[in-house]
Amino acid sequence: MITQQILCPNDLGNLSVYQYDLYDWGINRLSQLVGISSSTNDISGVNSIQNEIANDLLDLGFKISFEKNPVFKSGDLLVARYYNNIFSPHITIMGHADCVLPLTEKTRFKIKGDKAFGAGVADDKSGLICALIGLKIFFANQINPNLNISFISSPNEEQGSKGFSNIFKSLGHGTDYNFGFEPALDENQIISSRNGNIWYDITVKGESVHSGRKGRNALNAAHEFARKLVEIEKFVLNFDHASLNVSRIEGGFDVFNITCGELKVKLDLRFSCENSRAKLLQIIHQKLTHSKRYHSDRDQSFEISYSIEDDCPSMSLKPKNIRFANQYVDVLNTFTPYKLRTHEHSNGAADINYLSNEYNLSLDGLGCEGNFLHQEKEFIYTDSLYRKGMAFAKILNKISTQRMKI
Repeated sequence: MITQQILCPNDLGNLSVYQYDLYDWGINRLSQLVGISSSTNDISGVNSIQNEIANDLLDLGFKISFEKNPVFKSGDLLVARYYNNIFSPHITIMGHADCVLPLTEKTRFKIKGDKAFGAGVADDKSGLICALIGLKIFFANQINPNLNISFISSPNEEQGSKGFSNIFKSLGHGTDYNFGFEPALDENQIISSRNGNIWYDITVKGESVHSGRKGRNALNAAHEFARKLVEIEKFVLNFDHASLNVSRIEGGFDVFNITCGELKVKLDLRFSCENSRAKLLQIIHQKLTHSKRYHSDRDQSFEISYSIEDDCPSMSLKPKNIRFANQYVDVLNTFTPYKLRTHEHSNGAADINYLSNEYNLSLDGLGCEGNFLHQEKEFIYTDSLYRKGMAFAKILNKISTQRMKI
């Protein structure tokens, strides 16, 4: 059995009594969570997941609160707290209850060999279980844990956790360590830095005229945006890890022989640090709001407007974060039958970005190893569920006993 290959940390006491029980508990609990359909818009299902996690945390002595979304209709944000004293280190754990795919016959929970499949099994239901396993081991070996702990589970992470970013930022200002339980990267690396993102909704208005008679000099909205897109992308690619992607374009009439009079675009900008963000914001604003082409005879020019639908900060790489990540990888390697690669940068943004700031340390990708996120064949390796939980328990113990040297 896989659990027989998992070693116990020698500084957490004798944990052998918990090995099989917690491994089986984790698999059973994961099966229960995957069995609840919780795609983001399934508010009842998402809240059911939140209640299940809340009950597990109540058993560990956490105080539970649920926050309603102040912006639009979604599931409730779970915020659970364990308080020791004002002098104890404060850690924050981040995960999410929602997933992309609904529960169907094709996405139901099943185990095949060393893999578990199902809707949200990797992103992020197993991540929640990893964190809970780590907490269960940690609390079982501590009489009076020297930690203050916040446990956050978002109900709408797959839609950017819209409505909750201010709560996340506020929590980040009071924490020393942030732990994100998104799944590990494709080669099982943990994440020591993340891109931020800005999502633009752009409208370009020109004129809709006969292509043959007036098309040569027409104010074609699609052509104008194409020119600007090339200019903007050329600038964006000068920045490390930055990218620019068109998510959607729609406009004009569904016929030939007429110019595109109006275009609507969803544009996705990614950046690795706040210095890059500031420069990119400025140049994109300039490019979108300054248009040289106009008709002097008709006093007409392009009208371009935009709104920012999501503005997620980056989780920037700091020297202390590198040392912290190296120590976490060393701990993970004590439980892994193969040597993990070190930590990496992720081009994707996540909720933990809002918690991260210049005063605290943040790591993500601490959840299970797996693949095919957001697809019907999404899976995790079942042994990583317990290994990642054990590693987290050891890290908690190091922080609690003040043996985490950064």
